Amino acid sequence: MQYQPDHHRRINNELHHYLGLDLERLCGVAQRQLYGMTETVAAVTVNPPGAGDPGAIGLPFGGRSTAVVDPATAVPVPDDAPGILLVRGRRGVDLFAGYVDDPALTADAFATAPVGVDCPPDPDGEEWFRTGDLVRRTAYGQLVFVGRVDDVIKVAGENVSLAEIESAVAEAPGVLESRR
Repeated sequence: MQYQPDHHRRINNELHHYLGLDLERLCGVAQRQLYGMTETVAAVTVNPPGAGDPGAIGLPFGGRSTAVVDPATAVPVPDDAPGILLVRGRRGVDLFAGYVDDPALTADAFATAPVGVDCPPDPDGEEWFRTGDLVRRTAYGQLVFVGRVDDVIKVAGENVSLAEIESAVAEAPGVLESRR
């Protein structure tokens, strides 16, 4: 898996290079990243303006706990190695309560404490949620998004399966074969 440079930074650099525009000056605000998802609170991590890497999704904030682990073993990965992002919280409070009518998928979404992570049982019922997002942690602790562990992407805030797109394209008139 190869890290792709942050597209916002690339677009800003291209605007500046080709048109002489500085997006930050043009908009009047510095670029920042907030990371969250439908299944978690709106923002789990933040990368404020002036942080080390403007392409990073940042550091956990607001008391959030995250872990980056190997998807197969749940063992924490070393800095700069990709791993699945886990977010700790309580169902129905900082994490979603569960998938509607799908207890098996809900059970798969929640994990026990990562191997080797000191995480005593929480009397408030905090659990680890598997986000499905692959990230890498920099030497400075910043998290950088690198991809997904499955074939689901977000389009206008909706989860879309690439396999479903491939299937629909394959059924279109004139298409002999479709592949990812």
